[in-house]
Amino acid sequence: MILYLDPSAYVKQYFRETGSDAVSEVIAQARWVGSSIICRVEMEAAFAKYARMTFAVFDRQLWKAALAVGLDVFPDDIERWSP
Repeated sequence: MILYLDPSAYVKQYFRETGSDAVSEVIAQARWVGSSIICRVEMEAAFAKYARMTFAVFDRQLWKAALAVGLDVFPDDIERWSP
């Protein structure tokens, strides 16, 4: 199966929320997973928002580290999901 995901679905792979398990199952069954060209930018915004909401109150360095990890992992996952 060829699967198209928009950023709202991709986000469910990184942040536990309603629908995360279903998205994981569909990705596991797909032969190829794709998205729009602006997905990376939208994912960067989602990681930044999550990091701000989660860590900004506690520690700015932790916020920056969480953002960096999310942005580093996402491109690798795209390569893994697409042959």
